[in-house]
Amino acid sequence: MQQPDPNPHPAWQEADSQIFLDYGSYFVPDREQQIETLSMLIPPHFDTQPFTALDLCCGAGLLSKAILDRFTHSHVYGLDGSQTMLDQARSALAAYGDRFRTVHFDLTAQEWRHTLPPAQAIVSSLAIHHLDDEQKQHLFRDLFAMLAPGGMLAIADVIAPASAQGTVVAAAAWVGQCSGVRATSMERQMLLRLSNGSGGICTATPMMATSPRA
Repeated sequence: MQQPDPNPHPAWQEADSQIFLDYGSYFVPDREQQIETLSMLIPPHFDTQPFTALDLCCGAGLLSKAILDRFTHSHVYGLDGSQTMLDQARSALAAYGDRFRTVHFDLTAQEWRHTLPPAQAIVSSLAIHHLDDEQKQHLFRDLFAMLAPGGMLAIADVIAPASAQGTVVAAAAWVGQCSGVRATSMERQMLLRLSNGSGGICTATPMMATSPRA
């Protein structure tokens, strides 16, 4: 008798990164609005002098680019666990020179939380939901410690709907957004797997939060 898979959602692979690069707009409906809102949450007065921002799980660098464009004195560290993503971000943002730097990291690890410079802004888009409750608590505690005085944390992510009906509504909305995607059957299966099937982006509710450090 075949034993059930103890890990129904396999670890992210580099091939997954390319699929996400190709079909990211379908994973994240209204992505441009989300990016603009996150970058707008950074207080304008930060740009009166050079400041540091950390983009956790930066992917292709879209949010990092928005910050660099909006704040001419900003220096952004783009962190990601995928070398494919980091290569794409580094290539796309090469024009910003040393204002953008990439860091290969593991979101759950401790080392990066103690080696990067204090940040005036820490942002994250659609990444932290991959952690369990305890990992999130530890991460939030450590991110607070990484903020410079007066710094801020802004997160755009998904949360599980409060009811089964909420899950149905969220899933239907996501499927509707994806109805126009041109993809092979295999690619469609990959899209569903990367969105964690019944527990991922396609059945979750968007949430955005910001927290300043006094």
